[in-house]
Amino acid sequence: MIILMSDLHKSLMGEGNIIDFIEPKVYNTILHATMLIFIWLKFISVLITHKKTGPLIRMIYLMGFDLAKFIVIWLCLVFLYSGIMTAIFHDKTTNESYKTFGLSFRTLFSSSLGGLNMEVFSE
Repeated sequence: MIILMSDLHKSLMGEGNIIDFIEPKVYNTILHATMLIFIWLKFISVLITHKKTGPLIRMIYLMGFDLAKFIVIWLCLVFLYSGIMTAIFHDKTTNESYKTFGLSFRTLFSSSLGGLNMEVFSE
């Protein structure tokens, strides 16, 4: 069975085969990562039934939902302000950090993490 699966992977992956945009090494890495995710999910499902670890895992799970909501709102605001900053400051900065939408997004993302530089504004 293992030999058949490895032959199947060799015939599917790589240059000149059916799926030629993924190298066999990358494909194997993706399969391995997927397998590890399922193993950890099974391990966590066993731990959640335990009296001491169950509430902790449930709390982490619920905090993940709150964190996901925050990240969605934060990214929406960064996108919104990137458009605004591009429209206003595309020609008014000294280092052209707001010249395009992509540069504005990268600058505001960096600024939201604490890298704000006020010296780039010329006007």
